[in-house]
Amino acid sequence: MKKSRKILISLATTGLICAVAVSANAGPRGGADTNGDGNVTRAEMMASVSKKFAKMDVNKDGKLNKADRKARRDARFAKMDSNNDGGLSPAELKAAKVKRAQERFARMDTDGNGLLSKEEMRKKRGGKHKMRGRGRGGRGQGAMRMMKRADTNGDMAVSLQEMRTAATARFNKVDTNNDGVLTKEERQAARKKHREQRKMRHKNRRG
Repeated sequence: MKKSRKILISLATTGLICAVAVSANAGPRGGADTNGDGNVTRAEMMASVSKKFAKMDVNKDGKLNKADRKARRDARFAKMDSNNDGGLSPAELKAAKVKRAQERFARMDTDGNGLLSKEEMRKKRGGKHKMRGRGRGGRGQGAMRMMKRADTNGDMAVSLQEMRTAATARFNKVDTNNDGVLTKEERQAARKKHREQRKMRHKNRRG
């Protein structure tokens, strides 16, 4: 049971589903809103799910499971092992750290001018704040519940169809007026409701 739990959490924390319909980013820089109009259609959501699944299905066997987790880990190691000697030297670890910092900077530098403005730094701090409380017992448990719901046949793997079905259920739940489009307001309302429910669960656990 513990082994199964670890597999589920590992897959979930990589971003599987991750409330695709709820937290879709606005704009062409990422997320399901590919045309940047601030809304997410059902077609955009499905395209986003398929793209995410293809990226996560490292061994291309049509399902997400423990094998993909190992393949991603091996790929990360190989990428860091620049001289292909099967080991990581201090220099290689430092280089990998610098590269991650550069990539993180590039994501934060939304206007691409090579400098971080006060507004860009503010957004970064806001992002960190939003992540608080999502560690053990928070995001991990919520994501695990989502994974369990997605794995409808109980084979400890998630197929593309299962992923689409789970994402569609999330979409329908957030699409309160049933028009097939998620507006910014609907997504914000869903996130607010989710935060309130999470706080209530945490309060109940503390008793």
